[in-house]
Amino acid sequence: MKIWRERVSVIVRHQGAILAFRATDPTTQVDYVFLPGGGIEGGESREQAAIRECLEETGYQVRLNLQSEFVREYDFAWDGQMYACRTWFYAAEVIQQTHRHVRDASYHRGVLWVPEAEAEAVFSYHPEILNAVRHFLGSSKASNQG
Repeated sequence: MKIWRERVSVIVRHQGAILAFRATDPTTQVDYVFLPGGGIEGGESREQAAIRECLEETGYQVRLNLQSEFVREYDFAWDGQMYACRTWFYAAEVIQQTHRHVRDASYHRGVLWVPEAEAEAVFSYHPEILNAVRHFLGSSKASNQG
């Protein structure tokens, strides 16, 4: 059975790299590199959720480019559940790094900057996440099909 989630994610580019964090699925122990993002909490706008999630997961405060919104729908398996996700992706820029050591969740394994030249390989674990990354990098391989 699928669990429906409406979520946000940010793509922060800085000096030829993309802000991300390492995570390990608690059930399968599969390692991932995720873009900052997560679920939209009650009473929170998508924009507020994106800024909050990025800060919680990476320690970076960001400013969103609201005109950059790119929506994808996809299924994603995590912690023994299948999630049907509608994700609003936004381009963002770093305003400030607020703290160095993030303590977000037990699956969080550390913040990193993925060189843009490696993005294709790093985010290839899911076609729709890769498609969003391609979109924000301006790749001709990105698809606008939903």
